[in-house]
Amino acid sequence: MKKTFFLLVFVILFSTMLLAEGWQKSGSIALNLSQNTYSDNWVGEERSNVNWSVNLNTIFRRQLSEIMHNRNTVKLAFGQSHMQELDENGEKYWAKPTKSTDQIDLESMFRFTFGWEVDPFAALRFESQFIDKLGGEETKVVNPITITESFGVARQIIKTERRELTTRIGVAFKQLLEAREDDFIDATDGGLEFVAEFETPLLRDMVQYNTKLYLYQALYYSEADDDPDDNWKALDMNWEHVLSAKLIGMVNMNLYLQLLYDKQVIDEVRFEQNLGLSLSYQLF
Repeated sequence: MKKTFFLLVFVILFSTMLLAEGWQKSGSIALNLSQNTYSDNWVGEERSNVNWSVNLNTIFRRQLSEIMHNRNTVKLAFGQSHMQELDENGEKYWAKPTKSTDQIDLESMFRFTFGWEVDPFAALRFESQFIDKLGGEETKVVNPITITESFGVARQIIKTERRELTTRIGVAFKQLLEAREDDFIDATDGGLEFVAEFETPLLRDMVQYNTKLYLYQALYYSEADDDPDDNWKALDMNWEHVLSAKLIGMVNMNLYLQLLYDKQVIDEVRFEQNLGLSLSYQLF
């Protein structure tokens, strides 16, 4: 019930911004596609495969009044990999597709522009994925969900027509809602967060670079008794980099790099990198 309510709030909010006048909008949608085909008599272990993904990234900004600025971001991504496998007779067949990427990331931040050295802010963030495979054939839609409420101070260090650098630090409260095969988790934690976002054109506006660094230090965790090693106390990190170069017409070259660290998941830095050509359409 809670996750449905928060998702409905975000859908109404972003639908209103999309239709309303006066918003500064930027965004694009991209289709990435790659394919390899091998004949049945090919010598070796090669398999035919098809990979596709769709990515939507938008930003809505507006100075609502003299003292309040609102910035909203939408990041949606979904993709699958289709690959041939060999059956017990050595015959090739197409296996069921597997997810290659899956992301729902919505955030709304209100910044109070009093003209001070720093601006007070309040933010609400909704993170999830479209499909979660629990086991066997059972799947859940929009699961798990992380809802983050934060407030603190922000500073806009650089602000030009094409270049922007903002940082913020504050107190954050998180709620994790996750359906599992035989259980449902409703956990909360609280701590400190730091966020830095930077966007700039490169190479005479031929390349656009965006990066976001997110650090979170939990100070409280409702399920601490279930974590005897106190992994929840470790600093979490999520650092994203996006390079997009327009080649010709709607054809772009995109590089996405993500570094993740969450000791509760695994005590190692996780790495994701995607490089490819895409058909990209500028929405705004």
